[in-house]
Amino acid sequence: MTQRYEEYQRTDAGSSIPNADEFLRLFNEISAERARRERARRAEEAERSRRRRRVRVRIGGRGDALYIISIAAKLAEMHPQTLRKYDREGLVSPSRTQGSRRLYSEEDLERLQIVRRLSEDLGLNLNGVGLVLELVQHMRGMLDVLEQSEDLTESTSAKAVADEIKVILAYLGVE
Repeated sequence: MTQRYEEYQRTDAGSSIPNADEFLRLFNEISAERARRERARRAEEAERSRRRRRVRVRIGGRGDALYIISIAAKLAEMHPQTLRKYDREGLVSPSRTQGSRRLYSEEDLERLQIVRRLSEDLGLNLNGVGLVLELVQHMRGMLDVLEQSEDLTESTSAKAVADEIKVILAYLGVE
């Protein structure tokens, strides 16, 4: 459009337009401003897209980071298909969006690391991993009871049991 206007300006008809140079300058400024705004809009859209990959939501009164499967797979250093397999086997249970997309929490990522340690380092199959995870859950419950009970914390045998549970959990890679 600018080129046509410049051609028009060079003709006789264009010479009769008052302030033609000023109009052309303003037109170019407006075009440049429009292009700048479009670039800024695209950059903002790209940034929003990057931020969407890490979603913060409030669950139970606290803010937890939730990750879609591709990001969770990178953080856990596993293939997304492996995460899907562990979900089908019940080894990890990510939350779901309304559209049934998996959202992995920090706790899910820790659990994935435990599954990896049990399967790769200790050579357990997935059924064995599931059994050990259930035992770990029960052991954590026992440890909580021991640490919260005033009567039991004064007992040396209760302290010894709590220490032994902590050693077992540490061996399995569980805090």
